[in-house]
Amino acid sequence: MDTLGDWVPILLSASSDQYAAVWKAGDFIGVAGVLEGADTEIEFLTIEEMLRVQLAAYTSGAYFLAEREIEIEVDLLDGIYRQITGREPLY
Repeated sequence: MDTLGDWVPILLSASSDQYAAVWKAGDFIGVAGVLEGADTEIEFLTIEEMLRVQLAAYTSGAYFLAEREIEIEVDLLDGIYRQITGREPLY
């Protein structure tokens, strides 16, 4: 993560996954996904873009509760990501 630049976590999960705002030499680079077992990559170009995807995921049911745990409907989340960002998901 430090190779990307300076960073601060902005969204964390109970499983230690996180999204972090990244900047280098004072210039914002993007929001990196720091996900357990995956390479750290810039997933969102702005914090606003990340928030728009997350909000749409919650309101559309891509994130839902099952047996008191948050689950993800991956295909729905991927579609939301494509629609908002215009890019393919990284995974």
